Order: sequence, then C-alpha cells, then structure tokens
Amino acid sequence: ETKSTRASLGGIAAYGGSILCAFPALDRVTAIDAATGRVAVNATVENPRGLAFDAAGRLHVLSGASVIRYEASARISDAVPVVLVKTGLEDPCGLALDTEGNLYVSDRGNSHQVKVFAADGKFLRAIGLPGLPKAGPYEPLHMNNPAGIAVDAANQIWVTENDYLPKRVSVWSRDGRLLRAFYGPGKYGGGGMLDAHDSTRFYYADEGRGTLEFELDWAAGTSRLTSVLYRRMPE
Repeated sequence: ETKSTRASLGGIAAYGGSILCAFPALDRVTAIDAATGRVAVNATVENPRGLAFDAAGRLHVLSGASVIRYEASARISDAVPVVLVKTGLEDPCGLALDTEGNLYVSDRGNSHQVKVFAADGKFLRAIGLPGLPKAGPYEPLHMNNPAGIAVDAANQIWVTENDYLPKRVSVWSRDGRLLRAFYGPGKYGGGGMLDAHDSTRFYYADEGRGTLEFELDWAAGTSRLTSVLYRRMPE
C-alpha cells in the first residue's frame, strides 16, 4: 500500500463497539474493535465510499454508484449484501439515514444534489438545484461538491461542501427547504477589500482559486454572498 492509498478514507461509521472505515482505492472496508484498536475484519467491497448504520445495526455502504446493505457489520467479509439502489446516482460521496430509515446520499456528477431514497431503495426526491459548479450569480439552493452528510435528532440534513470558494455547510429540511447556511473563510488571516465606490460591496479573492462578492448590511451586521465572480474549474 502506498501513502496515498492508505490516506484515502471514503467513509467512516461506528456501531456496537466497532468502527468501520471505507478505503475506495483499496476496495476495502475495515472493521476496528473500538476497545482494543485492533482490526477485526477486512472485507472486499468494490469502491466503498460513505458508510451508515440504521437503527437495527444494519450496515449500509456506498459501493461505486450503488447502495448496498449488510445485515450485520461483523459478517461483511463473508455475507452477500442486498443491493438497495442500482440506478439514479452518478458520483456519490456521503451517506446518512434518518429515523425512518430513509437514505440520504450526497451526489456529484452533473447534479451536485442530495438524493433521497426510501429504506427499500425507492427514489423519493432530490434536494438542491441540479447543475455543475460555475461562476456567476450565487444560488444558495445549489450545492457545490456536496460531500459529508449527517441527519440530526430533528431530522435536519447537514451537508458539507468540499469547495474552496465558498466554503459552506448547509442545513436542509427533509422536504428540501434550505434552513441555514454557514460560510467559512477562504484562508487563515482574513483578507478582501471594500468597493471604493460602494461600501455595501465586499470582494474576496484567493490566489487564483476564485473571487467572491458579498453584500454587507452595516446596520444589521450581516453579509450575503451574491456572486462568484471567478472560480477555478477542474483541469
């Protein structure tokens, strides 16, 4: 194993004293005993990514563009999984379940949305507006490179976007309403500048990665991202 393949962690989940880690480059899911730190199981799973347990302790795995389920995490090395989702995903990354067992998958490809499936794998809906990341007027209902995903006790869906400008964590309702968004800085140490002619406009750029425009409300002490003036696209 090389350093790059060892570091390529696609997903992690814990249940019943076991910690499971997915390694996509190795086609491996590893189960570790939390008490001893020893490897309990190494199972071969094709291109594993996000991992999640349901309330019954059944392990769900993103395997390539499919979602599969094992009845027990301790048997993943010799059990045949049930395939829940065969179609509808392009380049999935993260996986989470709500209290009813519905599946939430952060998907990229051409959609950059969260896809929602029932516990039996039936497609229910997509959260967020579809489309590739691009420069232009900022659309808060669109996710850029959605990655990590979690469902809290109130069944709100939290999504981290693996993007540089803007860095964002968005919070959504189960029916797809954007509830709140948290934006982080592009880099340590701040930066940016005010518009010389309009003090309600603030610009932030970072070393060829991208340029953002914000609208400032000085009275309320708030800001709003209005446009991505430039973003570096994948080569």
